[in-house]
Amino acid sequence: VDHRVGEIVAALRSSGTWDRTLLVITADHGESLGEHRLMDHQLCVYETLTHIPLLVVGPGFARGSRVSGIVQLHDVYATVLAAAGLAKPAADERAPRNLAAIAAGREPAREVAVSEYHRPVAVLKMLEKKLALAGRADAPQALARFDRTLRALVEDHWKWIAGSSGPSQLFDLATDPGEEHDLV
Repeated sequence: VDHRVGEIVAALRSSGTWDRTLLVITADHGESLGEHRLMDHQLCVYETLTHIPLLVVGPGFARGSRVSGIVQLHDVYATVLAAAGLAKPAADERAPRNLAAIAAGREPAREVAVSEYHRPVAVLKMLEKKLALAGRADAPQALARFDRTLRALVEDHWKWIAGSSGPSQLFDLATDPGEEHDLV
């Protein structure tokens, strides 16, 4: 990946457009690699899926600047609009934020981030079929913990996860970044 990004930057520099280009590198989700007994990028709203890389370079961003507060992926939208000189969305807590303005201290960082995962109907059907083929008569019971919608709120270093099928979870991300010790 680093090599390919280097090729993009080199092409932009050689074309003379680097100084007026906003380069955004991010991901749409993370991956679970065994954390919480999960694999893949589904079935949870833990940090392994929701805390993703976001790198923005270009006009409006001082070299080495950093946003230490909470951001969300849709903040890239307001950032690109601002870089293009277009109007930004109405300002309320849910509206996308201009990351350049936050990094420069002209706007406050977001106070709360929201994540959602809707009931994975197709995934549950596929997993139930695979478990049945493997001779697992307990497939519905084995999958019951995933048959729910999840919502998470992050504020400061606290993360609260609520599922449609049961109890909530609360984590202190400052002392428990792996979300291993539920405080509820």
